[in-house]
Amino acid sequence: MKLIQKLNVIFLGVIILSVFFVGGIFYCTSQDNQKFSRIKDGINDENVFAYKQNFSGKINLKIIDNAEAAEKELNKEESITKISNVEDSISKKESLVFIGGALDVEVKNEDDVIESRLADIAKLDFGPVIFAGGLIDFEDGKTEIISERILRIKDLLSSNFENEFSITFGNPDIACGEKCIESWNEIFFGKKTEIKKGELLFFHSFEYESAKILLLGPKFFGDDWENNLSWLDNELLNNKKENTIVVSYTSINDFESKKKCKGECFVEVKNKVKDLFIKYNVDLVVSGDQGNFSNQKEGGVSYFSVGDFGNMSVNEKGVSFLKIDFDEKEMTLFGYNNKQEKISEFKIK
Repeated sequence: MKLIQKLNVIFLGVIILSVFFVGGIFYCTSQDNQKFSRIKDGINDENVFAYKQNFSGKINLKIIDNAEAAEKELNKEESITKISNVEDSISKKESLVFIGGALDVEVKNEDDVIESRLADIAKLDFGPVIFAGGLIDFEDGKTEIISERILRIKDLLSSNFENEFSITFGNPDIACGEKCIESWNEIFFGKKTEIKKGELLFFHSFEYESAKILLLGPKFFGDDWENNLSWLDNELLNNKKENTIVVSYTSINDFESKKKCKGECFVEVKNKVKDLFIKYNVDLVVSGDQGNFSNQKEGGVSYFSVGDFGNMSVNEKGVSFLKIDFDEKEMTLFGYNNKQEKISEFKIK
């Protein structure tokens, strides 16, 4: 009898131990499952998986000890992304495009249509465009449809480049006098018209990123060249930008005055202008009155003629337009043909 009682006690003890053992296993398993369960509604538990995508596009999985550490990790990743974006922005150079004139000419080949060629350039998204004058040749005597011709060009430029363009007007653009000026109206100097003593100023300057841009305009080196030269001197003297670009329809070597300045006077004024460019470290001078592309360097100043855009055939191999990349330390000019292919490169500084 005593033996049976002892066996019952032993059996009961085994049962109790078994219950505790199974309970312990279940409890530990439950805790482990809870420990590694994914939090779907934000980072709010002591132990979580942090799923995130870094700036390189790769998916990373990290085990974070607690919610505070997880938030720090995510903030750190966002900071890295922002720094990377800033560095990309800093390394990206500013750009400008220079296009010549003759936009009003009749083309014989449908492949040479000026509208489509300008649209192709706009699609490249190189940056603001400066037209180097001579867009319309009113010296051709066809002044009976002045407003229609100018309106067509204004619509052509605005439809492709919106407000991201400026014009250095040349003598042909205003050969019809007040009628031309009235029709061009607000589009002067990229929709900026300056008036002094009741007269339009045919020269203008503005700043773009790290560059100072000076648009000299028609008749700048004409009869009033002394006053205009004083304006140029003052603009260059007060320039705080690292890069200086001058755009003139008339090239420096070809300007002339019909009345006051000929012969030796012409040479003197030309030399004064070039001396100013050298004195104030002008980097680039672009002109638009030459039919073909040309370039030279004199006194550390680079002189380029962009040529007539409208008179070039698509199949011509020469430079059709220019693009310059620049930052505070260097400037590089690229020449493109009518098929938007880069065909030449010039180190400006």
